[in-house]
Formats: sequence, C-alpha cells, structure tokens
Amino acid sequence: MFFVISSIRTNNFTDEKMIEKIKAVWQEAQAKLSDNTGCVYGVYNHYQNDYRGDYTLSIAVDHPIEHFTTTIEPNPIDNYYVFEVDDNHEDKIYQTWQYIWGLEQDRKLFRAYDVDFEKYHPDGRVEIYISLLS
Repeated sequence: MFFVISSIRTNNFTDEKMIEKIKAVWQEAQAKLSDNTGCVYGVYNHYQNDYRGDYTLSIAVDHPIEHFTTTIEPNPIDNYYVFEVDDNHEDKIYQTWQYIWGLEQDRKLFRAYDVDFEKYHPDGRVEIYISLLS
C-alpha cells in the first residue's frame, strides 16, 4: 500500500507542461518529507489506456505519515517485472521508460496498466516495477 503525498494528472506525449508538472509534484512531496523517510515512490495509475494516454502520477511512501491518508493499493494478484535503473539521474530513468515502451511496442512486454511504480531507495538505487497481464 502506498500513502500519497501529492499527485498530478498528465500525458507523456500531449501535455506540453508534463515535465513542469512532474518536477513540481516531486518538489511538493520532497518539501513534506524528512531525511529519514525511507523509500519514496513515483506511483503511476488511473491510466486512460496505454503509455500514450493520460495517467496519474502520485508521489508516495510505503508507511503512514501524519496527514497523508489517501492510499493506492496495487492489485494483490498483479505480477511485476522489475527494471533496475543504472543510475538515479533523471535521464537514465527516462531512458529506462523508453526501453519499457519499446519492449511493449515490440510485443515483448504485456502490461496490465494497473499500478506501476518507481522505487527510490535511500542509497540512490532506483527500480521500476511494471504490472504485467496474467
């Protein structure tokens, strides 16, 4: 279960302000978190259709924090494929997403479009969890 700190709705391909929105939602969340928060998550859900459509991005943690009561619960039967990001730099994360989209276009990855998430570890590691069709 994820406890939501802040959220936005956007589209990777048609929203001209997508990058600004994503940066703003992360800045808002970081201002509300302490240095000992633990893992922080970028949670993607409420997909319009596939990666070309609108979606909601929420910044969240995996434990209750005062005032953060909205939750997102992944489907317990979802299977996830985990992509490790080589470096937590913004470009590497975007490159990993492009790789994921390419696998999907090549019909090598079959996404459920339920709840996907980026997991940001305190040590700087980043993993992207993609929900798969059963």
